[in-house]
Amino acid sequence: MGHQKVNTMKNRNKARAALRLIRWTLFLLLGILVLVPQNIEARVAGCRTDPIVTLTNGDQVRITVEVDAPEDQVRSINYTLHAPPGVEIKNIVYTAGGLGEREHLTLVNDEQPNYYTSETVVMVGNTVAVSATSVWTATTYRGAASGYGEDTLSVRLGPWGSINFQESYRKIK
Repeated sequence: MGHQKVNTMKNRNKARAALRLIRWTLFLLLGILVLVPQNIEARVAGCRTDPIVTLTNGDQVRITVEVDAPEDQVRSINYTLHAPPGVEIKNIVYTAGGLGEREHLTLVNDEQPNYYTSETVVMVGNTVAVSATSVWTATTYRGAASGYGEDTLSVRLGPWGSINFQESYRKIK
């Protein structure tokens, strides 16, 4: 009889351990579900562009744009890169596949030495979220701006550090 009691207690302890394991597993899964982004549809439906601009002085500026809409809803993306006087575009690589045909970049030589400013306008519905991140690849300088379709997203890069101002403004009609 004592032997049977010991086996029963072992079985109970095993069952309790299994229940604890199941509870912790469920708790962990629930925690993971809470941490997963809730707006998965918008992320899947969005698109991204990354033109890389190589300049005659050897500098490269990469402008990453994320649009919270499918690629076919983007009418155009217009970039203006403000650079120091005398700097010209050597090469532009558009990395966005089909969007590359709808991307246009203009260089304006009106910036101070050692500074670049990118202005990005995404022609898509004005309620669609957009963001632009610019990186001067030879340095640690980077900045970002966010807004909505048809806003001008302006990012200035310069030698004061890796964080810079961000500005987004709407066209006044």
